[in-house]
Amino acid sequence: MNDHYMVKWEGEGGDTHYGTVDAYSEDAQELRERKVLLIDDAVLHLQYEVPEASVTDIPFSWSQPDEYTSYVTSAFNAAVARAASLGKGLKPGKLLRTQVGDGYAWYIVTKVTRTQANIEWRGFCPDHWYDQVLGAGGSFDRSIIARLVQQREYVYKHQPQTEAFATKEQQDEG
Repeated sequence: MNDHYMVKWEGEGGDTHYGTVDAYSEDAQELRERKVLLIDDAVLHLQYEVPEASVTDIPFSWSQPDEYTSYVTSAFNAAVARAASLGKGLKPGKLLRTQVGDGYAWYIVTKVTRTQANIEWRGFCPDHWYDQVLGAGGSFDRSIIARLVQQREYVYKHQPQTEAFATKEQQDEG
C-alpha cells in the first residue's frame, strides 16, 4: 500500500472529492489492511472510506498552488463572497474564526434562532485547526456566536490580508 496524503476521487454521481488520508487512527489502520483508505474531507467535517485503487494522489508544490489547495481556496473564496453578500450581523452563511496554534479554526453559521446559533466547522486553514470549545460545531448561545461573527467582520474590513487565502493584493495592503 502506498503512502498517501492529499488525494482526490470520484464520488457517487461523478462529483470530484478532495481530502487528506488518515494514516494513523486505529480505524484507518484496520481499513488499510483491506486496501481501503479513511479520508478526511478537505473542507467539511466528513470522513469517507474509499478503495485505494479509486484515489489519485495530488503532489504538493511549494512554488505554485497544487490542485488540493486550489480547491480549498475556491471553497473559501465562495464562502467569503457569500458571507459578504449577506450584509452585517448574525445570519446563516456568515463566517467566523478563532485563533488556534499558528492558524485559525473556521466555522460557518448554519442556523440562527432567538437564543441559539448553529455553526459547522470548515477546513479553510491548511492545518485544519479546531477550536477547543467550538469543536466541529454545534448549537451555541447566540450572543457568543454573534460576537465572533462581528469580530471577523471587523478584521476582514480593516485587515483583509489576515484571511487564510488572502489575494496577493490583499497581502500587499498589510
